[in-house]
Amino acid sequence: MSVLRNVAVALSVIITLFASAIWALMLPASLSAAVTLTCIGVSGLILCILANLLRCRRAEKSMIRASAEDHIDTMLRERDTVRADRVAARRSAVLTLHLCRLYSCLLLLFGFFLSLGASGLLVCAFDKNSDDRILVTVFSLAVALVVYILVMFIPMMTLVKAPNEEKSTDDKYILRTQTPLLYELADKAAVVAGYHGRFHLMRTFGLETAFSVKRGGEGVAIYIPVAILPVLTKEEIFAVLLHEFAHVIHRDTALSRRFEIALMRYDCEHDRLATFKKLLFSYAEMRLSLAWDKYRNYASLLIEQDADRVALAGANAQAWINACAKCDLAASILRPPCRVLEYDLLKQENPVADYYERIAAYLEERFRTEETHFHPILVRTLAGRSDTHPTLKMRMESAHTADYDASRREKDAAFRREIGEETARCSEYACRSFSADGAWEKLREEMYLSHNRIIAEYERARKHGSVDEYLYTQALHAYFIADQSKVFDVAEHALADASMRTDAESVSALLLCFRDHPAAVDATIHVFEENPLVGLQPGLKSILNVTAQRTGDETLVARVRDMDTSVLQEILDFIRFMNDASKLTPSENNILPCDLSQARLAQMSAVLLRLCGDVHAYLVKLRAERPMYAILLDERPDRNETVSDENVSLLNDYCIGISRIDEIYSLYHEKSGTPTIREARKIGIRLT
Repeated sequence: MSVLRNVAVALSVIITLFASAIWALMLPASLSAAVTLTCIGVSGLILCILANLLRCRRAEKSMIRASAEDHIDTMLRERDTVRADRVAARRSAVLTLHLCRLYSCLLLLFGFFLSLGASGLLVCAFDKNSDDRILVTVFSLAVALVVYILVMFIPMMTLVKAPNEEKSTDDKYILRTQTPLLYELADKAAVVAGYHGRFHLMRTFGLETAFSVKRGGEGVAIYIPVAILPVLTKEEIFAVLLHEFAHVIHRDTALSRRFEIALMRYDCEHDRLATFKKLLFSYAEMRLSLAWDKYRNYASLLIEQDADRVALAGANAQAWINACAKCDLAASILRPPCRVLEYDLLKQENPVADYYERIAAYLEERFRTEETHFHPILVRTLAGRSDTHPTLKMRMESAHTADYDASRREKDAAFRREIGEETARCSEYACRSFSADGAWEKLREEMYLSHNRIIAEYERARKHGSVDEYLYTQALHAYFIADQSKVFDVAEHALADASMRTDAESVSALLLCFRDHPAAVDATIHVFEENPLVGLQPGLKSILNVTAQRTGDETLVARVRDMDTSVLQEILDFIRFMNDASKLTPSENNILPCDLSQARLAQMSAVLLRLCGDVHAYLVKLRAERPMYAILLDERPDRNETVSDENVSLLNDYCIGISRIDEIYSLYHEKSGTPTIREARKIGIRLT
């Protein structure tokens, strides 16, 4: 397929240049024809750009203005519709993809007309009887090529050029010669599922479950997580492989790949040509992304259930349930950021050589000691609104099994030895990866050394009674990774002072969620009610939903969903407020005196002294009707007073994370001596 795409691109270039050359050499053609083609091409492109920008802006505004209640109701209606008719949902998603391609074809056509018109106008600008016709033709070809590159190349790439795929090195392949017994299971699973094409088994080094990907000419790649592989039996691995081949024969993998490639082609954020692409493709990207999210979020449950039926029909039902339970159990034990094992590994100065053996041993131990804690959670978890997989409870009901057995291990010594050797090869690959480019040192600094420095600083300050708000916040997050047993103790000290505005409550609630504590949902709901701004933190609302589902209490889940509406409305109101506030900049005419308490000001002052040093910082208010405070940094280059980029980033985090929804702080740099700084010195509050 990649060869065909490259041929299509080459032919499009040749046709464009050949047509331009013929057009130039065959003139005299009427000047009106050249003008007409130029006008059609330019007008068409301008119309496309205007339509794209206007529709994209309108869509963004409607998303912001939509009420939370309407949003939730719409999502529920779409979910019910899609789950009722998955084929119609797939057809709707594919239709959106074809409409985006049709739009790209129109751009190609308008670009082609512009190329011919520009060449014709260039030729008409010369004497038709001139001996310089060859030179004119060369100029025409140059103009055509420039127009093609600027106007046609990107749409053509959108249509026919696949994105640069990640190169799969030999280290990511599970080789048939090294794991013949595992491939024997895979061959059997492919036959039972009815798949007769090419496939490869691949290693995935994360903690995901198995998944399948279509890889063009290489057939299908079945990715198997090496962390969970040692605890599965042959029967369980066979059931997992059968489930993945079912996705392949149902064409779920092919559809997923089509959309993923299309989204990468239309990417207007991370592409090197993003600025130019936004003029033409921002709305197409938005529509395509929404269509795919809608299909994936609401149809995926049925997709997984179809694959489950194949696994249950071709494999032992109890083995399939055991495999699902072990995967869910491992995911629960290794849920980030509660990765005690990873933190312990980073204590080593050099990358460990038995990385995955340690993970396997850790899982074995936790399976033995904590399975009784997780067992009731796994079997009672309710389905969520946007779950991509059925819950273990749903799968057990469909398989007509009463329970699962996570203690079963493979007894075949040859198979165990083969899996052990494969795990060792994965550890060898991980060790090489961590050793390259100082990756281990960077990871160790970020995840181990920096946390311990913060903890040591916090403990010294606490001993002397000089802990400020910023250090409390940093210590909470450091202990969350390093020693969770002390998180609640730190949070209690932070909350004992009423002037503190740390995120102690949210961190404590989050830890309760990860511990599956019965009080987790109530604690998190209290945090949202106290400060809906935390809903903007990535993942916090989803963690609350998941925790409520893991309780198995439908009344509690309904309560969380009801809260979603009010919290989402608060967030949308806040987004509208921030959109308005973003237009405000401090000036001598709009800054006002502050009215915060002395205790609040004292905490802010301590934080800014820590991060700004001798740089003067002033606090002012930018608006009276709804508080919005600005911290102005008085920059004095003549005195070499500046704040490091790292500390500026920490200050920005402080302004966003510590403030409440009724006290929004923003950070601004102002040159010393400006009217704004002079006014801030008069009516503002100096914090440093």
